[in-house]
Amino acid sequence: MMINWQIDSDGITCIIDKQEVGEMHWIENLDAQTLDIVHTQVISKYRGQGIAQQLLEQAILYAKKHHLKIIPSCSYVKYIFEQNPNKYQKLIAEDYA
Repeated sequence: MMINWQIDSDGITCIIDKQEVGEMHWIENLDAQTLDIVHTQVISKYRGQGIAQQLLEQAILYAKKHHLKIIPSCSYVKYIFEQNPNKYQKLIAEDYA
């Protein structure tokens, strides 16, 4: 199984064996230095296999690389951040912590 990531200023796509299987969309605000993650989706065949978590980890790497704080608007990201506050607290934008 070959996993590739396509990342740009609008989000990230997970591609497995040339098929798009998951995506995460965000709004990048360079003035506020934030990355507002607004949506995560994985196709049904690949749900429950950790793809959403891998998308989130890639988004975190992107945010760190670009010195951005994360706004967890997406319900999945908000849930993960709430379940692991010690791990993610420093990544959250101040107004959303």
